[in-house]
Amino acid sequence: MGSERNPLTITVVYDNNPFNPNLRAEWGFSCFIEGLEKSILFDTGAKGQILLVNMEKLGIKPEEIDVIILSHTHRDHTGGLEVLISKKPAIEVWIPGFFPSDFKEDLRKKGE
Repeated sequence: MGSERNPLTITVVYDNNPFNPNLRAEWGFSCFIEGLEKSILFDTGAKGQILLVNMEKLGIKPEEIDVIILSHTHRDHTGGLEVLISKKPAIEVWIPGFFPSDFKEDLRKKGE
């Protein structure tokens, strides 16, 4: 048979449902996706410090994230972005074209 593929793993990092007692539950969402060509953090939750604490408890290091993908501009999905960028300034950030121009410009100024 051909090449073997790594299994796709999706780990919820940030959510308002207290599904994991070791993590802080807070309004917002973020998940870490592994097993593709690049590792992806999908959305960043509402608060950067909660995002980082939950990532640490899950053993996810900022340097392991290749790409951040944001779904929409609501703060509960983008609030952790700035803190994460401060930990890994050269990270790729993918955003939909409908994001406001000031949001895009702020990212460009940070070098993303």
